Amino acid sequence: MLVKTPCNFCNSDDYIRLVQVLVSPISETSWLVRCKKCGLAYINPKPTLERERGFYDLEYFKPGEESLWRDHRYPLFEKVLSRIESTIPDGKLLDVGCGKGYFLDLARKRGWQVVGVDVSSTATQFARDTLRLEVYRGELRDAKLPENSFDVATSWNVLDQAYDPWGDLREVFRVLKKGGLITLRVSNLHFHLYLQRLFTLLNSAVPGRLRVTAPTVFHIYMFSPGTLRMFLKEAGFVDIRVENSTLDPNVPALVNLVGRSGEVLLRNTISLSAQTIFYLSLGNLLVSPSLVAFAKKP
Repeated sequence: MLVKTPCNFCNSDDYIRLVQVLVSPISETSWLVRCKKCGLAYINPKPTLERERGFYDLEYFKPGEESLWRDHRYPLFEKVLSRIESTIPDGKLLDVGCGKGYFLDLARKRGWQVVGVDVSSTATQFARDTLRLEVYRGELRDAKLPENSFDVATSWNVLDQAYDPWGDLREVFRVLKKGGLITLRVSNLHFHLYLQRLFTLLNSAVPGRLRVTAPTVFHIYMFSPGTLRMFLKEAGFVDIRVENSTLDPNVPALVNLVGRSGEVLLRNTISLSAQTIFYLSLGNLLVSPSLVAFAKKP
C-alpha cells in the first residue's frame, strides 16, 4: 500500500513529478517527485510505515547472504574508516542502520567502542549472537541514547531509505559530542535520475526484446549534493564536505548487465569519469552513483 506524504524536510505538499520508478528495494512502482519549496526529491506516494518496517525487519536481510553484505562493502568501510581515523583516531562510534554489523566489527577490531542501531530483527540478531556486538533493534530515537555521547556517527546508504531522515539526522546531532564527526553515504539523485532518462530514451528506439533495464536505484529519498548539504547544515553541522563515493564491487545490477569481467571495467570507468568531472568542474559536479559526506558538530 502506498500513501501520499508531504516533504520530510519542509512539510510542503507542493511538488513536481520527475519520473515514474520502481522503488528499491521494496519493488513498488511510484513517482519520484521534487519539492518545489526546498528541492528535496522523494517517492510520493510512498510505502506505509508498516510496509517499510515489515520489509526491512524480515525480508531485507536473508540467511546465507552474509558474504554479499560483507564483501561488497568492506573496501568502502576500510577506506572511510581510515579517513575518519585521520581526524579522530579512536573513541566511541555509532552506526545508524548497522545491518548485520560488519562495519562495527571492523571498527571494534581497530580499537573503537561501537554501538549499532537497526530496524531489522534478523540483522540485529546476527550482530548480537554471531559478532557479539552491542546493537539496538528499532529506530534511532527508540534507542534513547545519551546526549553528547559519541565521537563518530556513521550511516551507510540508510538515510535515503529511512522513513524520517530529517528526524534521524537531528537525533544523530543530539547524541554526538561537540567536535564529533558524522560520515554518511547515500544514493546520488543526479546519477540515477539522468541514467534512468537515458535508458528510457534508448529503449524507446529499439524493439521490446532488446530493451535493457537501467541499473538505477531509487530509494524513498534521493539526495543531490545540494539537498544533502542542506540537511546537514540545517541540522546544525559545520565543515560539511560532500564527495563522490567509490562503487561497491560485484553489484548485482551491473553484473547482470555486463557480466563479472565487464563489471570491473565499468565500475572503474565510472569512478574515474566521476572524479575527472569533479576536478574539471573545480569540485562543483558530483556524478558518481553514491555520495559520501563528512561533517562536524560544532
